[in-house]
Amino acid sequence: MRRVMTMPMRKSGCRLIGGLLLLLASCQAPATVVLPEARTVSSTEFPAPRHLLRGFDYRLPAGPWHVGDEVLFGLRLRRDGDVRHWLLQLRVTEVEAVDAEGKKLPPVDWSLRINGEIETFASELCRAEVVVMDERGKELGRSRPVLPRDFLSRGMAGACQLVHNRMRGRSASVRRKLDMRPLAEATVSAVALLQVVQDDSVLAPILWQVIEKPSLWSVVSSLGVDVMMRPSFHNATKADSPVPGLREPTWRLPIALEVNSTPALNLDLFVTDSTPPFTPAGGLLGATARHPTNPTLDFSLLLLSARRR
Repeated sequence: MRRVMTMPMRKSGCRLIGGLLLLLASCQAPATVVLPEARTVSSTEFPAPRHLLRGFDYRLPAGPWHVGDEVLFGLRLRRDGDVRHWLLQLRVTEVEAVDAEGKKLPPVDWSLRINGEIETFASELCRAEVVVMDERGKELGRSRPVLPRDFLSRGMAGACQLVHNRMRGRSASVRRKLDMRPLAEATVSAVALLQVVQDDSVLAPILWQVIEKPSLWSVVSSLGVDVMMRPSFHNATKADSPVPGLREPTWRLPIALEVNSTPALNLDLFVTDSTPPFTPAGGLLGATARHPTNPTLDFSLLLLSARRR
């Protein structure tokens, strides 16, 4: 049985995230599961100027958000033998996001459908400054998105561990007791990070290069573009950290995206517990995204530094 969650439109315009459907497979995995081969990422493949490589602060078991908390990602696009690189720096500027008049923004609500019933998920908002640069550190674009602070604080690794523990249980009754809310919140964390890319004028065209575009007929018949995300929590596996020298417990979480019911993108997220200094990115250490039909086209990112204020 699958738990289907429907996410309403959040913004007008591109419906990549707005028309998203989230399918969370139950913890009872099918008898045979064939997953795309995961590709590893290496820091040597993500050039960055030395002054931006600020290293990693020691992990804290817990702690509040601070203005100035910062993560830096290297990004790479490989297409038909050509390779391009970018850098993405995300810095927290407001722990509690405010509007133009200085008033605190209300929590964001996500209404999701699970097993036919609507459930509401709420999160306080923070604001970040996102700077996109080329591999030499030259600024290409800057934005100030709001992010779901509570969801990012919980991250995705905990949901992977939860399903892993349940899958080890022999009793079907144990499996039926699985709380879907942590899985839903983890998926929303992934969506929020994807939204940062979608809303950026520099990164959005890069993302669409890797995603299999829908046919004209499917766009017309669907009255737009609907994206379905299938996170395979029951197929999450323990993995080595993709960041050299960073010995953090890591999970590989496979995610499949469909655009208008057609396979569009295969993702592997490498995540760790979302505690400082990894909180602003929800514990994301790296990711690989592969085009479903073109083996010469892929997109990867790797965490290059994470610092607290």
